[in-house]
Amino acid sequence: MAEILVVGATGKTGGRVSAQLAAKGASVRAASRTLAPATANVTPIPFDWDDSGTYQPALDGVDGVYFVPPSLRTDYPPLVDAFLEAVTAAGVERIVYLSARGAVAGGCAGLLLAVILIVGSKNVWVQILGHSEALFPYEYPTLFSLGVALLISFLVSVTDGSARGVQDRRGFASQVIIAEGGPALADTATPEPGLRS
Repeated sequence: MAEILVVGATGKTGGRVSAQLAAKGASVRAASRTLAPATANVTPIPFDWDDSGTYQPALDGVDGVYFVPPSLRTDYPPLVDAFLEAVTAAGVERIVYLSARGAVAGGCAGLLLAVILIVGSKNVWVQILGHSEALFPYEYPTLFSLGVALLISFLVSVTDGSARGVQDRRGFASQVIIAEGGPALADTATPEPGLRS
């Protein structure tokens, strides 16, 4: 039975990944700062991005790692690099790194647009503020703001000109090859210098 470390197991995607892996019979180490109760095939383990001392105990003996970086922080790239060094040192062969690049910008844009559209809707603009006609004639503004949020997330991700964004895009193909085929195919992948797979 595979032993998989899920970092951020109490979060939205980490919780779902943990549950699905456990349901398929994998042994899951659910790593997070706030420990959830143990369930069938899921063992909670402490993990804190700011405490590198929690990395190795979480990684000991695992076959694979799933993680989302702490993207709501601006200082996360060095933390991810340190974690990936620990992953490499532990000899873990499978890594799934879910990037949240662009999600913050898209989420903020979607939220701002939703507020603007709600204020301009019939319910607020006419019934509460007393104007004669709504600025936004549709009843469900979320349908529009969600599309804008997803579009902004995508655009920010693909147009990110930062060194880290360029490095992530260049290494994507090689990361997919290694993630799907394991380290045996690492020689067929050509990651850019400085990329860890």
